Amino acid sequence: MAKQKEPKPIIKRKTLVLLGLAVLIIIFVLLVLSAQGTFYVPGVNGNTCVADSGYLCLNPVYFHSTGNILVTIGQNTGTSWLTANFVFVPKGTLMINGKPSISFTSTPANTTYSTTGIGFITGQTTQTIHLPVTGAVSMGTPAIGSIWVEYTTMNNSTPQYVQMATINIKAS
Repeated sequence: MAKQKEPKPIIKRKTLVLLGLAVLIIIFVLLVLSAQGTFYVPGVNGNTCVADSGYLCLNPVYFHSTGNILVTIGQNTGTSWLTANFVFVPKGTLMINGKPSISFTSTPANTTYSTTGIGFITGQTTQTIHLPVTGAVSMGTPAIGSIWVEYTTMNNSTPQYVQMATINIKAS
């Protein structure tokens, strides 16, 4: 009986190992460049704004040219706000009596949303706001922290403070 030849594999193991190694090196290089902010694609690098329960936080963008964050926020807490001062609070900011030790009422820290009569209606109002963070920054510079609000209501003129969302974003 004649011996049958085994078919040769189309791609040899050595070639597959080298190809796999090349892919891993490319992935590693892209991750390093992304971490340094050199290689940046908006929305791909993990820009997140995670809203706390009862709040909305959408589409954050951190502008490198101004150092401002543009974000759409909202609330559905059951209480409409008469006035609101929104601030970006950098990670690591000192907390005193349950609120960050940062100005809620002076620039460049805040964005003020004040209304006469109508208010920031719970469950109905969303607002796109600019949150000053810094001056101009390099592309890929991170801003990590939270969005807080100081608000008053029709029934209570004493300011209330609450964290609305946590944010982790890179400048683009």
